[in-house]
Amino acid sequence: MKPTILNQGPAFSKLIKAFVFLIGKCKANKVFSQGRIWAVLPVMIPFLLSSCNEDMDAPTIVTINHHVLKEAYPVHRHQTYLLDLNEDDIPDFSINVMSVGFDQGVREYFQINSLRDSKVILTNEEIAPLTSGLEISEASAIEGSSWSVFTGSMMVRTITENQPDQWSGPWAPDGDYFVGLSVRVNGEYHYGWVKLQADKESHAMFIQEYAFQTIPNLRIKAGQRK
Repeated sequence: MKPTILNQGPAFSKLIKAFVFLIGKCKANKVFSQGRIWAVLPVMIPFLLSSCNEDMDAPTIVTINHHVLKEAYPVHRHQTYLLDLNEDDIPDFSINVMSVGFDQGVREYFQINSLRDSKVILTNEEIAPLTSGLEISEASAIEGSSWSVFTGSMMVRTITENQPDQWSGPWAPDGDYFVGLSVRVNGEYHYGWVKLQADKESHAMFIQEYAFQTIPNLRIKAGQRK
């Protein structure tokens, strides 16, 4: 049988000191005989044991599912990524590139399509790039943005003959950004994010990681992992 290990927290230490002080006072004032001093121990033991749990940390409740891809996944004209944000084996979003021809060449739209009843944060029909720490909730994180079930583009690559490629859109500068997402589960919305890296040199958008708030209607911050 293993011995009981008392928690050595501040409250426990104070209780021990008070108990020793009380015994000392009783002996000094001859309140108890030497044999009777220890008679108070059965009374004090329950108080000592109850203090064991007073300083124990409450268990950490994890409400965010966070997933990091083993290797960043490149999305380009020949490759699409189906994002299952809440990992229920049903895709919630399609991250892809749509090519549209025009007189002088081709435009490639790097975009996110909402599947089922999923939503993205859009600003003027474009995917709003979020920086780390911005709140993702029912109230949109950026002024002028809103939740939408429609397709939004992140950046556009314009390809014309004998001309350097032209890049436009809020994600055109190379860098890491987050997309605010929401999915509906059992009639209630859950918020999350996906982290993407725009890389014009490789003509691709790389998916790096994503996270999902398991508690409905509870906010999450861009980049929050736990």
